[in-house]
Amino acid sequence: MENKITFFKTVKKTLPIKRNKFHWIFWSLLSIIFTGLFIIVVMYFSPKSNITLMNVRFSSLIPFLFFLFCMLFSWITLITKSKAHGILIACFFVIYLLFRLNRLTDPFFLILLLALFVTLELFISNKR
Repeated sequence: MENKITFFKTVKKTLPIKRNKFHWIFWSLLSIIFTGLFIIVVMYFSPKSNITLMNVRFSSLIPFLFFLFCMLFSWITLITKSKAHGILIACFFVIYLLFRLNRLTDPFFLILLLALFVTLELFISNKR
């Protein structure tokens, strides 16, 4: 009986090491891929150009903001090991850029956005 208990205890100790290694490799590869795609979008597409894909035209800002979000999300998740923090910080930057794009540059909007995300951060941190 004791051999089985010690065997399970050693298995439980080795599993988090494998998960941490997988976590680091997965998020670092994802970060590098999204950073490369973001650089490609920035280098080859002008902000005023339209992208045509299967007879559908859309602005090049959509892939720019999408790859910016994915890049920030993957880097922050890799650094903090928390998907919730990655989503919060990536959303903050993308929403701030959308505010700037729509000429909402008054400091009041930035303060409201910061207050909203600080509240969400405290809510997520309190859940843990």
